[in-house]
Amino acid sequence: MSALFNFRQQRITTGQSYTTPMISFLYPFINKQKKNRWGGSGLSIANETTGPNGFFNTTHILAGLGYNLPLAEGIYVGFGLQGGYVQRSINTDNITTEELYLNGFDASLGVGEPLSSYRDGFPLINSGLLFYKEDQEQQIPFQLGVSLYNMNRPNVSFFGEVDRIPMSVLLTGEARVYQNELISIHPTFRWWQRTEVDQLNVGTSVRYKLNAMNNTRFLREGHIGANLWYNFNRVAIIGVQIEQPDYVFAFSYDFAAASNIPVRETNNAFEFTLGWRRIFDTRRRRKKRIFDGNLPISNKIFIQETPEEEIPKPENNRIEQTKGTTVIIRKPIEVIAPKETLALSASEKALLQTIISFDLQSIILSESTKAHLDEVATLLEQYPVLLYKITGYRQLSEPQNICTERVNVVRVYLIRKGIDGERIITDIAPKAEASPIVKPTLLR
Repeated sequence: MSALFNFRQQRITTGQSYTTPMISFLYPFINKQKKNRWGGSGLSIANETTGPNGFFNTTHILAGLGYNLPLAEGIYVGFGLQGGYVQRSINTDNITTEELYLNGFDASLGVGEPLSSYRDGFPLINSGLLFYKEDQEQQIPFQLGVSLYNMNRPNVSFFGEVDRIPMSVLLTGEARVYQNELISIHPTFRWWQRTEVDQLNVGTSVRYKLNAMNNTRFLREGHIGANLWYNFNRVAIIGVQIEQPDYVFAFSYDFAAASNIPVRETNNAFEFTLGWRRIFDTRRRRKKRIFDGNLPISNKIFIQETPEEEIPKPENNRIEQTKGTTVIIRKPIEVIAPKETLALSASEKALLQTIISFDLQSIILSESTKAHLDEVATLLEQYPVLLYKITGYRQLSEPQNICTERVNVVRVYLIRKGIDGERIITDIAPKAEASPIVKPTLLR
């Protein structure tokens, strides 16, 4: 679940700019049985002002629904439909006409125009489709999307005339062409056709992976990225981004790459996004009852008016007399949860202790390893009291942090299969070994 705030200001000519703040809320739909995200919903509110002194104002309120259709392991097609309402208005206080001119502009005079009608609204419908792949770390190495805007072609005339917005098309794409333990490179493109004007952006994002060894107060496991794009209308864009488990931040700046850029483009624009995210645990947690809530876990005082000879006197109680009233002070009773007995077969123990192998200099799980971990997850579900410890090993030629990456890949894969992360203990071997492996150990 996430909430995003985005702000962009784009200069279009001397003294005029587009200023657009937007806030969005995104909520995923989780299938707790299949442990996947099958869809989601969203709400966005945006406001745009432009013109001298911001006299033209547009407000969008849009809601959307999305559905993920799995095609194969890690391959999805997402469908989205968005609809809402757009309200536009002109602030007439900032408009002047020749009727106001009398040896200079006199604001007390009438403008001579029916400006009270400069306000209208219309519904809007957008749609989109996204084909993408998701790896075991929930990163997207490939995606290709198409969006259709203004599908209902609303009439935007202020005076009841026919002036319909043409439908526009947006194509986007990204692919991960290189990756090692720390760095990945993602070329991207965006082509936008609107009002008979084409706009093409191409560029590259370089991302640096932060692992557990880089943890600080504000930076944990996640990514830091540097981005560079070129708009074929002779505008360049640079940007940076930080992706963390519970927040995201991004900033970009547009500047002219030539002295004669088109009027509709900009030589000065900046944009930033700040977002908050909450990661959902797709596994329904089991509630373990250790003692009955009625059992005493602290001293409790009971006042009773019955004769003393009828009062039970267990060894853990103390009886006192206060002004003719019998007081029983019940001492705490220690409650110990019964241990669950395990009846693991030899084959089950062997399965849970099977070594997980990796290729040299790699943190990628093979298909056979994934199949093995699927069986491990099924067995851990059957025995919810088991703790599963995994220790990462490396060869001498490999970097030290690759051990952390390997145990994290195994841990994340099991969590995605529904295993509580608190049951998976990770460790790193202090010395290099002969093989790049992750070795499991069972803990009671």
